[in-house]
Amino acid sequence: MKISVKLTAVVLSRAVLVTAVLATAILAAGTGWAEVVPGDVIDKSNYQKIEGLVPDYIVKWVKEGDLTMKIGKLTYDPEKFLRPEFKEKTNTGRYKIGENNILIDLKTGKKNPHPTEVRGFPFPEPDINDPTIPAQLLHNFNQTDFITFPTHQIQFWYGINRRGIEKTYEVENQLMVFDPKDKYDHGIISVFKKPFEMSGTGSLALYHMDPLKRGIRYLYVPSLGRIKRMSHRLAGSETPLNSLVAGPDDFWAGGPRTAYEEGKYTFIKEKDGLVPYYTSRPGKAVKNEKGEIFLGYAKTGEKIILGCETPEWNGAPWHTPETVWIKEKVYVIESISTNSNYRYGPCQGWVAKKTFLPVYKRITDINGELWKGCYLNIRGYETQDSSFRTIEDRTALVIVDLKRDHGCVYVHGRREGAFYSEHKKGMNKALFTRAGFVKFTR
Repeated sequence: MKISVKLTAVVLSRAVLVTAVLATAILAAGTGWAEVVPGDVIDKSNYQKIEGLVPDYIVKWVKEGDLTMKIGKLTYDPEKFLRPEFKEKTNTGRYKIGENNILIDLKTGKKNPHPTEVRGFPFPEPDINDPTIPAQLLHNFNQTDFITFPTHQIQFWYGINRRGIEKTYEVENQLMVFDPKDKYDHGIISVFKKPFEMSGTGSLALYHMDPLKRGIRYLYVPSLGRIKRMSHRLAGSETPLNSLVAGPDDFWAGGPRTAYEEGKYTFIKEKDGLVPYYTSRPGKAVKNEKGEIFLGYAKTGEKIILGCETPEWNGAPWHTPETVWIKEKVYVIESISTNSNYRYGPCQGWVAKKTFLPVYKRITDINGELWKGCYLNIRGYETQDSSFRTIEDRTALVIVDLKRDHGCVYVHGRREGAFYSEHKKGMNKALFTRAGFVKFTR
């Protein structure tokens, strides 16, 4: 009874915060005093133009000279870069959101069906009058991940202060979606390569699609020389091993991404927004004879450029100067976690309507004060013959801790020494066991 009362109090107090933060954010957004058009350059001299088209922290950065925005026009149609199964609308009316934000297949009656059984977006035509639309957007987003598995990548994250790159994190990841008959639905192996003091530290996490089913997680720390079993779900608001790296939930516009039964959502509205794209042109993709897809630097030679590497850039060093901002329709949602251990308070997220990709996240602390702001650069990718196309929001994630005045940039596999491959052939499922994981880390 005491636990129930405590949890209820936490939820109610956080609900009050949601209302207060939402009101503040809406008032701060304004409506803008002029129309932005392709070719405009927005800086501190004319920052009022973007009010209402971006979250308040973006306006703050521009007003203070940390960010200059180039309003652009794409050379391609983002919707045409959706993979074929995501262009289809055959799932319209097939799925619904149930209790705890779970996905229910109305045709089969299954709850949280295996990701291989869901073809394309579960909700290709969400209704803004449906109060479950934020959870629909979450399931749409999660499904875009599973379609890329098995995935193998070496990625980089950069901790950046006002002087430039402070620390580089290099991580090798292997991601697998298992067969429906297997014990778990999907798994993730992550092992640090850099910095030196974290080298060899890694984790193995095995998940069920049903968040209420118990998964498993192991952590290996070389200095201890042994495997430690941990809670199968870590709070997505945590930064791993006290690094500057953004927490897992920062890749999603809402609250808990894997523990989605703990997320309480409110749909705010559909509106015009400025969506960040990494350049106005699509990037390169390579497809080999096995059907494997490569999007990283190792195969394409394409590199994300940081502000601290751009002599003519006068803004904060953690921004991406090649970003262009495109006017599109967006969905705006509010979220809060019911978990008293969650480090974030109310969050406001913006999701691009055309692609269902998250593009902004406004993060507050547990007291409702603005803590972090982030934007995710969208980019389409295609092979030279255009036989394969895809679009993603992780070309570059920029997240700024406003309290510490530090930035973090996640560049996926698009830097020297990194790579990114999808539909990896011959990935060893034995790695996704305790014994296999130990062998991999060494």
